[in-house]
Amino acid sequence: GIDRCVEALTTQSYPKDRYEIIVVDNNSEPPIRLENKADFHTQLAWCGTAGSYAARNQGIDDSRGEILAFTDADCIPVREWIANGVAALSEGGRDCFIGGNIELSAPESGSAAELYQYVSGFPQRANVTERNFAATANVFSYRDHFDRVGLFNTELLSGGDLEWCLRAAAQGIKLLFSEQAIVVTSPRVNLSAAIRQARRVAGGRLLLRRSSQEVVPADRTNPHKGPLSAAGWILKQKQLSFLDRLRVLFVASLIKVAQMLEVLRLQLGGKPERR
Repeated sequence: GIDRCVEALTTQSYPKDRYEIIVVDNNSEPPIRLENKADFHTQLAWCGTAGSYAARNQGIDDSRGEILAFTDADCIPVREWIANGVAALSEGGRDCFIGGNIELSAPESGSAAELYQYVSGFPQRANVTERNFAATANVFSYRDHFDRVGLFNTELLSGGDLEWCLRAAAQGIKLLFSEQAIVVTSPRVNLSAAIRQARRVAGGRLLLRRSSQEVVPADRTNPHKGPLSAAGWILKQKQLSFLDRLRVLFVASLIKVAQMLEVLRLQLGGKPERR
């Protein structure tokens, strides 16, 4: 998705001479290649340390702007993304940063895994307003916040956004939500991709509990829903047929088992994997 993401970034409504794009290749195989954008400053950086947070730190180091905007390679920022994110940051004041809206595109394949991800959604609003963190797929921040708070924790392969947001809160930097600063991403179509993501998240929660107790309370690393409440919630999704609800529930059960096995693997001495 990197080409579509970069294309969306080069066609923003924000003045072209006031922002730059930095794509970080996190030791991809084959290496990332970008189409030449002669009329736009697009920089390809390289980070050999595995993990999205190490890659984001590399992007911060290589950037020149006063404001930093983060998104993921599989996200498509809408045309007003930068303009609306910068406006929200300006309105909030110097002691704030912004978690922007993350929308899932409508499912196309109809696979059970895709439907599961679609109905689960990407709860950025709830993350910001109820849990005080924002997924770095859509975040705007002043550069000097990272001088005060420090960079992302490169030991984490998941959950580093939560850990950084709570460090920021401890420094008096307030997190705000922007409905209009939107990026769109697609739900994962196949079960293996959904399981890889779930394993990464489960492993991230465990590592947070082990290494960041002084920053992240233990209760902040628990899943938002228990197994029974999650099952009940899925069965109430009236936008799906009853058969599709059963298919989604089956996928959710497989993912829950995969998460439990991943935690067990790590507790027995396994090492976190970049997935």
